[in-house]
Amino acid sequence: MGIATFGWPALNHVLAATALAAGSRAGDLGPEQVQNDQGSPSTAWQTAGGVLTPEAGAWLQFTTASAQDWRMVSLHQTNLTPAARWRVRIGGLAAMDAPQAVSTDTAAGATRGPNTTRTGSVAGPDGAGGTAYSNAAGSAYVRPGVFPVVAGYTYEIAMWMRRASGPSTAGWIYSIVSPEPAGGSVFVRLPMANTQQDAGWHLYVHQWTPSATGMATISTMVNTGPLDFELGPASLRQVPAFDSGLIPTNVQPGYRQCVLPLPSSEHGQLCRIDLSDPSNPDGFLNVPLLYAGDSWTPQRNIGWESAPSLTAEVDEATTRGGQEFPQIRFARRSWEINHPALGKGEVRPRLFEMLRSALRGGNCLFVPNPEDAEINRETVFGRLSSASGATFPYQTLERRAWRGTITERL
Repeated sequence: MGIATFGWPALNHVLAATALAAGSRAGDLGPEQVQNDQGSPSTAWQTAGGVLTPEAGAWLQFTTASAQDWRMVSLHQTNLTPAARWRVRIGGLAAMDAPQAVSTDTAAGATRGPNTTRTGSVAGPDGAGGTAYSNAAGSAYVRPGVFPVVAGYTYEIAMWMRRASGPSTAGWIYSIVSPEPAGGSVFVRLPMANTQQDAGWHLYVHQWTPSATGMATISTMVNTGPLDFELGPASLRQVPAFDSGLIPTNVQPGYRQCVLPLPSSEHGQLCRIDLSDPSNPDGFLNVPLLYAGDSWTPQRNIGWESAPSLTAEVDEATTRGGQEFPQIRFARRSWEINHPALGKGEVRPRLFEMLRSALRGGNCLFVPNPEDAEINRETVFGRLSSASGATFPYQTLERRAWRGTITERL
């Protein structure tokens, strides 16, 4: 059983995002709507009619001022159906495009740098022809343009190349990305002899994690020559630190929420959420409340006295004969939380900060068991209140007990 986990506004990076973007919006219902505290569909982010997949524009993206820790992502009061799927990615600021598909076959004699793959012979690079270059031994061609990179993030560089003409004796051509110590990171080392480099274009894809932050360049160098070669298009994308892939949301009828605990804390500046629900009967997607950020997992779990509940506001009319006619206005889920053994060091920096944030009316997240298959039924996102102070139940033992209630925000 997993340990109950908490989140509150100060840990919800969506609320402090410096930039919010979406692939689609319906009028005033843009992505900024998920920063409000109400769960009404009239104050939500909503896609335009017919936009039900990421390809059509059903995606949200949040950027923070600096890299943050991310541990939990959840949508609440949404109209997603049980058949809906979603994809969550955490990373840096570069575009999170789908990786280019490459095979692993290699021309005879070719030696690749680490993490480099290569396609087989193809008719030509997609969408563009190559540019021919003739290099003398030791000279380098530096591609025009530079791109920013951040130390510690992984980037994927794709480049088209083919040998045009040259001597039949063995020669080598290198592609290098910088900045790196000792002159750069070897992208790919290609044999240029006729017998070693087969005809046609080849796409080389290299994953690179720079050790230095700066503006990177790609250069191509020949170690013997002269050799003629052609360079086609090159592209760059940042590999997300976390990518869930397109997975089921497992939204349960009547619960209107989906929760994704990340396997480990991920560090990044951007969070992107893709939604796919092509059979949604509403014809659009609506997300009023969203949590995406860090979370707090206490050292010890909640007590067995903790229990879920359902509260409702009901208007009742009773006749003189005792017949009752109830009319439910609304019903919402809640949890009575009893934590019998918080560590002393968890009370002020964690518990009190959460309660202070809750007093301002912001929504808190309570996940009773992040490992539970029923996580989408058990989780509550809403207002939190204390039912007791942080008491001393064990006298001299450094433990504190606390009780509280969290109620679903509608």
